[in-house]
Amino acid sequence: HSLPPELSRGHPLFFYTLHASVLKVFGNSLFVSHSFSLLISSLTLISTYLLAKEFMPKIVAAGCVVLLLSQPIFMAQSGLVIPEMAIALISTLAILSFLKKEYLISALLLCTGVMIKESVILVAAFLGFTYLLQLLRTKQLMKSLTRLLIFTLPLFVFLIFLLIQKSQHG
Repeated sequence: HSLPPELSRGHPLFFYTLHASVLKVFGNSLFVSHSFSLLISSLTLISTYLLAKEFMPKIVAAGCVVLLLSQPIFMAQSGLVIPEMAIALISTLAILSFLKKEYLISALLLCTGVMIKESVILVAAFLGFTYLLQLLRTKQLMKSLTRLLIFTLPLFVFLIFLLIQKSQHG
């Protein structure tokens, strides 16, 4: 409520709150700020490797990481204090946990992602739809309906955020 709407434009501020907390703990310097961004980018590379390793041999998964690392947009955004790398990290971890059938962890990661930036809701919708198709294919829809509802958690988190925004800024 204390942040003017011109600064946030109504977007969720979890990434910037986390960044400010890191600066508060480790010192308010450019080195700390950019190190935080590089740490998130490094974790994104690790999560990309772990995700690729689920589908490919380890050497090919490492090649995927090298290809990602060589992309100019990845290099440009790795050192900047912007939420895009955090979104990539959260999304790859959510997909990885979904593939390992850890649906609650996946949904909680997506809830965190929605509080970083709203576009993560698309990943949640995709994973929920994928899970629905799995249930329909195996004819277990009624048995696992509660698990399917887990993927609506990010939507509810986003709706609560919108209600708070409406009450604070009109």
